Amino acid sequence: MASEGTESEKKSLKSLTRPRPDWDGLACDCVAFANARGGHLRIGIEDEVDAPTPQQRVPDALLEQLRKRIPQLTVNVTIAVRKIVARNGGEFIDLQVLRSPGIAGTSDGRYFIRVADETKPLMPDEVQRLFNDKGAFVWETQVSQSVRRRRADKDKRTAFLRSIRESDRVSSFVRENRTTNCSLTIY
Repeated sequence: MASEGTESEKKSLKSLTRPRPDWDGLACDCVAFANARGGHLRIGIEDEVDAPTPQQRVPDALLEQLRKRIPQLTVNVTIAVRKIVARNGGEFIDLQVLRSPGIAGTSDGRYFIRVADETKPLMPDEVQRLFNDKGAFVWETQVSQSVRRRRADKDKRTAFLRSIRESDRVSSFVRENRTTNCSLTIY
């Protein structure tokens, strides 16, 4: 089981099953993950352990409540909720939060980000910096289709490489690099 960190957090199931559930705290964590790289909240696993107790059961109604409540309390947060059965037979919730392409916030106008294993509130200048960073295309998150060079459309590849070389937004090093290891080499 993953330890807590930038993309993982454990939460007690009690935080959502007690008479006054901590929906606000959960919403803040979801916003923080969405503004960072996304992540998983494992609800039903205590901080000092790696699995739920063997007798722990998660009511299906709680999953539906999560799917409904988080979007009500957040803006620009996308989640996926599923029940997991651990090896010991105990159940917990895996609440996956996807990275937001925009700025995520709570519905009452607060902003957070995940730093190491903590949810940190963002100050106004940090929100501006996040806004500037979010506008940039994140190549690192794109999934490669693993198309072999010989199967790629040669005309499209040639046109793409030509437009890269002619762009004033591409560094001269990339434009002029013609080594065999460079992906811009045209054969």
